[in-house]
Amino acid sequence: MAVELEYDSSRDLHTIILKEKFDFEGIKKILMPIYHGATPGSTLRFLYDARQLTGSIENHQVKEMVAWTTENRPKVAGRTAIIAESDLIFGMARVTESYLNASEIPAEYRTFRDMGAAERWIFS
Repeated sequence: MAVELEYDSSRDLHTIILKEKFDFEGIKKILMPIYHGATPGSTLRFLYDARQLTGSIENHQVKEMVAWTTENRPKVAGRTAIIAESDLIFGMARVTESYLNASEIPAEYRTFRDMGAAERWIFS
């Protein structure tokens, strides 16, 4: 499977692991139940681990992901970290981060190369 979800209930952290080819449909299938379960006053914490992602993310995919997230993500606080090692994926993640941080979503997005730094930021 190109997209997997791990949930750490002790830290209330959803880790979405992206493998091989970018699969936005798979990501949406994971996110919808989480988004629908969010309640007012809750905080959503996501960590997208794109270190195993191969290939690239196309510009139209970034735009589609930003539009879908802006429309569907509940208006609750949260932090989302994206971890990417390859320069190409890191760059596209930074573009995504910029678009989402400029949106009206009351959450913060940030891109990292290091898992430890990403986790420290999510919980800071």
